[in-house]
Amino acid sequence: MAYTVKAGDTLYGLYGANWKTLSGYTGDPTKLQIGTQLLDLPGTTGGSLDSITNGLRGIQTQANQVQSTINAGDIQSTSALTIPPSSVETPSINDAAGSTSALEKLTQDYLDQAKALKEQITTLQTSQPTQQSWLDKISGTNASTPDVSTYVQQYNDVMAKVYPNQVADIAEVKTLQDQYNKDLAARDAALANIDNQSMPQSILTGKREAYEKQANIRLNLEAANINTKVGMINLAQGNADKAVSFIDKAIDNYTAEKKYEYQQYVDFMQYNQTQINNLDTKYQNILENGMNLAKMAYDEQVAEKKSVRDLMLNYPSAGITLEDTVDSATQKATRWGATNPTTSTNTPASYDEFVLAGGEKGMGMSYADWLKGGSKISANQEEAITTEMANLNTFKTRDEVFQYLDKNNTYFRRTMGEAGYVQLREAAENMFPKPTIAEEKATKIGTNLDKGLNFVINPQYNPLLAGYNVASTFFGNLFK
Repeated sequence: MAYTVKAGDTLYGLYGANWKTLSGYTGDPTKLQIGTQLLDLPGTTGGSLDSITNGLRGIQTQANQVQSTINAGDIQSTSALTIPPSSVETPSINDAAGSTSALEKLTQDYLDQAKALKEQITTLQTSQPTQQSWLDKISGTNASTPDVSTYVQQYNDVMAKVYPNQVADIAEVKTLQDQYNKDLAARDAALANIDNQSMPQSILTGKREAYEKQANIRLNLEAANINTKVGMINLAQGNADKAVSFIDKAIDNYTAEKKYEYQQYVDFMQYNQTQINNLDTKYQNILENGMNLAKMAYDEQVAEKKSVRDLMLNYPSAGITLEDTVDSATQKATRWGATNPTTSTNTPASYDEFVLAGGEKGMGMSYADWLKGGSKISANQEEAITTEMANLNTFKTRDEVFQYLDKNNTYFRRTMGEAGYVQLREAAENMFPKPTIAEEKATKIGTNLDKGLNFVINPQYNPLLAGYNVASTFFGNLFK
C-alpha cells in the first residue's frame, strides 16, 4: 500500500465517491485513523504483480503484503498459484518501413520531374528568338520568343510537393529503422545466450523475462520515434489520415510498459481465478483495486498522449513530441503561435521559417542563434531564389511578372522564406519599374500611333487593304 493517512484526510476527499473500492479500506469511514495504510491514490501507479507471491520475483508491492498477511483460515484451497508468462510486447515497424520506401520513391520521382523541367526551362531561356520579317518590323510586331511560363508553372507545382527538408527527414528515418533492426537482433542474440546458460529453470525464466522486458521497452520507444516521424512526413505530404494512423501506432509503442503492468494483473487473475475466489473478500478487493489502478494509469497515459498528438498535428513545426506532457506541448504550441500568426496566404515566419530552412541540422545552428543572425537564407532557399530570378527574364511586362508572383506567393514563401520572396519582388521591381505619369502618357500616344499605322499597312485592321490583297492574288493566279 502506498498512501499513509494524514491529519484532515477523508476517504471521500482522497478517492471520491468510489472510495470503498479504490482505497481498500474495510472499516468505519468515520473512524479513519492517522497512519492507516491505504491503496495508491487515483492517478498514481498501481504497482506490479511481479511479487504477488515469493515466486513472482522480487518487487515488494501491495500484492506481496497480501501474501504475507493471509491467514490459514482465509484460504480454503492451498494449491500453488500459477505464474503466467509475461513480457512487454515486441513492436513492429513494418508499416513504417513500407511507408518510408513509398515516400522515398515518390520524392525521387518529383525531384526527377523537377530536374527535367528545369533543364527544359534553361534550354528555352537560352534559345534565340526567331528572325523578324520585314512586315513584322514595319508593323512593330516583336520577334517571337520561346514561352517558358508553362514549364515554370509545372516546375513550381512539382516542387511544391516536396518540402525543403524532406529528403533529409526520410534519410533520418531510414537510419533509425536500421538501428532498430540492429537492436532487435542484439536482443534476440542475448536471449539465446540466456537460454543456453546452465541454471535452474525458474531462475533462467526469471532472468530471461527481466531482460526481455527491458529490451522491449527500449525497442518500443525506438518504434514510437520512428512511427511519429513517418507520420509527420505523411502529414507534410497531405496524407492526414496516414499521419494520424502512424502517430497512433507510436502512442501504442510509447504506452507499452503501462499496458504491460495492467496486463500482468489481468493474466494473473485469469490464471488463478479459483484460488483468488477462495481468498477472504478484503484480499480479493486489494487485487481488484490494484488491477483497476493499473488500468487507470494506462488509460490516463494513452489519453494524455492522444492530446499531445492532436497538438502535434495542429502545430507540426512547434517541435512537439510524444515525450511532452499536455502542459509542455501546449506551451510549445502557444510560443509557436505567438511568433507565427496565420494569414490568408499562410505566410510562414519565425520558427516555421527556420524549419523550412532546414532546422538545426540544415542551418547548423540553434533557433535562438538563427534569430540573432537575422534568419539567414539556407542553400535550398538560395537555389530557389536563383531559379526564380532567372525566370524573371522570361516576362515582357510588369503586369505579367507581378501577376505571376502574386499567384504563386504561397509556394515562393514556402521554398525561399519570407526574406527570399521579398528579395524576388524587389528584383522584379528593379527590372520592371512602375512607369511615371509622363511615361504612361507617352505609352498611350505610342499605342494610338501603332493602331493608326496598323490601319494603314495591316490587312487585319484595314478592310480596304484586305480586299486589295484578295483581288491582287486572284488576278495574279489568273494570268500565270
